[in-house]
Amino acid sequence: MQQEHVEVRLAEHTHLHTRCFLFYADQDSARIAPETAIIGSSDLTRAGLLTNAELNVVHRAHLTHEDIALKRLRGLLEREERTLLLQCSQEQRLLAARLPTLLLLEHLTTWFAHHWEHATDGKHRLITRLQAHKVQYSSAPLRQHDQPGEAQPPHGKNASAPLSVPPHEETWAEDDYTQHQ
Repeated sequence: MQQEHVEVRLAEHTHLHTRCFLFYADQDSARIAPETAIIGSSDLTRAGLLTNAELNVVHRAHLTHEDIALKRLRGLLEREERTLLLQCSQEQRLLAARLPTLLLLEHLTTWFAHHWEHATDGKHRLITRLQAHKVQYSSAPLRQHDQPGEAQPPHGKNASAPLSVPPHEETWAEDDYTQHQ
């Protein structure tokens, strides 16, 4: 987060509840056009990415021949449309299939740029909050397993989970990966 190339903007004058993630694959960090967009309900949190029931749509600028195979389109297109597609070359079908997503990606880029320009720099504020949050949770006492015969508290939202061994240092991504293997 503290790296120089990372930018954080706050949209303080509007309520943005959208989740739109644009991914670029351009060289030298130049943002020319996004390669992929994900639009949906997921937050960029552990639960949002791994455990919640979320719905997202992925739009990719570069489709493969398998993405537009005629057998995949059966039932989606009318017979006349399939007949027209059969008359096109595979490259023409790829170009036609990419066009709606390219238009959508361009629209999303314009929408995002508008909101980015009207937002304020929020990097320092976010880093401060993250550090305060980290201190709050890293200084919280951890309980060991209770002795046999002691009552066990329910493990609700605010209950501390008993640990049998002290946790080792690991990132949340490593922790989630191990839990969901």
